[in-house]
Amino acid sequence: MGLTQTRTSAVANAAADAVTALADGGFLRIFDGAQPFNADTALSGQTLIAELQLGTPAFVAAVDGVALSEAITDEDAALATGTVTWFRIYASDGTTSLWDGSVGVGEANLNFDDTQITVDDIVTVVSLVFSESVSLDSLFAFTEFTGDGTSTVFNVGEAFTPGTLKVWVDGLLTQPASQIPATGQFTLDAPAADGANLYAEYERDV
Repeated sequence: MGLTQTRTSAVANAAADAVTALADGGFLRIFDGAQPFNADTALSGQTLIAELQLGTPAFVAAVDGVALSEAITDEDAALATGTVTWFRIYASDGTTSLWDGSVGVGEANLNFDDTQITVDDIVTVVSLVFSESVSLDSLFAFTEFTGDGTSTVFNVGEAFTPGTLKVWVDGLLTQPASQIPATGQFTLDAPAADGANLYAEYERDV
């Protein structure tokens, strides 16, 4: 039998509020390059494009597990030029990482009018959202592989929902060259190094 654990909206709200409270007076740092596997993963060559300070409180109270940020003061001058792709939230000490998320225009965790930023630009956040799902079960699953230096084709062993597959190679988010959701297969552009850790996350297609 599959996992079926859920929780009430009140519990999801409490979880979201507890996490976002850690960001009070913290920092929103925006990067280019590949998003790391998780917020514990150290940076590996990504460029810091801009840094904005969060307020106190940083977020409003969650509703249905979703918390929106309070107004974030613009960054007067971007630190570098690049296409922003992901962000990391830090606590007020500036060193404790809390969570990462996607950057986009309208449908990401963090949204801007334009993801292309030029050094010294004013950086204005359109929206920043943190969410805790009411369903703990969800249909998401993961599979791990080990690179052998030659293989590019992998299979998670079950069908997945199109558009939900994410693959990390040694902690770096990697876009597959192709995928066949109905069979669970995906193909990388190049072989993963011998001994490399591959982690595939996806939503089961049921």
